[in-house]
Amino acid sequence: MSLVFFVVFCVSTMSRVLAAEPSQTDSADLCKMSLSQNIMEAQQVFQIVSGISRWLFSGIQLQALEDCIQLFELMLDDLSNSLSKVTADALKWRQVADIQTWVSAALTNQATCIQSLQEANGNVQNTLSPSVHNVSRGLSNSLALVNNISVIGKASKKPPVHNRGLSSYAAKQKPHDDKFLSHYGSMEDGFPKWLSAADRRRFLQTSEDDDALGYNAVTVAQDGSGNYTTITEALTAAPNNSLDRYVIYIREGIYCEYIEVPIYQTNIMLVGDGINATVITGNRSVADGWTTYSSATFGNLLYSFL
Repeated sequence: MSLVFFVVFCVSTMSRVLAAEPSQTDSADLCKMSLSQNIMEAQQVFQIVSGISRWLFSGIQLQALEDCIQLFELMLDDLSNSLSKVTADALKWRQVADIQTWVSAALTNQATCIQSLQEANGNVQNTLSPSVHNVSRGLSNSLALVNNISVIGKASKKPPVHNRGLSSYAAKQKPHDDKFLSHYGSMEDGFPKWLSAADRRRFLQTSEDDDALGYNAVTVAQDGSGNYTTITEALTAAPNNSLDRYVIYIREGIYCEYIEVPIYQTNIMLVGDGINATVITGNRSVADGWTTYSSATFGNLLYSFL
């Protein structure tokens, strides 16, 4: 049984790479070569997409073009992160899980770009679809190769993965069981173990005056009593590439905004007053000339976001 889905494409692609480096034949090396090839192909498509003149399109077609530019930028970041993790012939389970997540995200971003092009139809779809479709074959093969990398200390039996009922499954596990939700990480005091103590305190805060929020915090309030009246204003003022947590406390209210946190605004944390108290809402739809991707009321493109 083949390890990859697109066998002919994989052989034709990898044979060229192996001709240059014939000694690189184990699973990790093949994965690195495949990811490098993915990055090269994605860069070529990104150059094509970002090089198209905007004035050629309008409305939903222009929106689809902008979607694909953003999605391929994210894809390149995901693939670069994946490649940087393949550092040995055998990796720890957490490393492999990270690579799987990043490559899966890259594949999802590519599929979302295709969806935007299909919703836009017309010239933008005819111009870009062939190039965008070609990337999916390499990404699918890379994901299959990632799944074949040797894992250090791999458990003989993995816990089941559920889309629902995760909490009930977690409740039945021993708190220090190494197999405990290995796909998600173990829990500690009701929080994921990877969440820092400072961030746990912030989630448990009771008001914007609570010291748990930290010194690097701002308040959004519609009545003007905070630092900003809209979430967008607070995000615009947030630092770029921050190494420290930047907390935006959003007081109770209905915020009719379309929030997008760009990839360069790192370590952002939004804290509200609870379910049905702090609400972000909007009414964009494909029927009104928006792509599905651009209709989201909240778009998070970055890492270390809470």
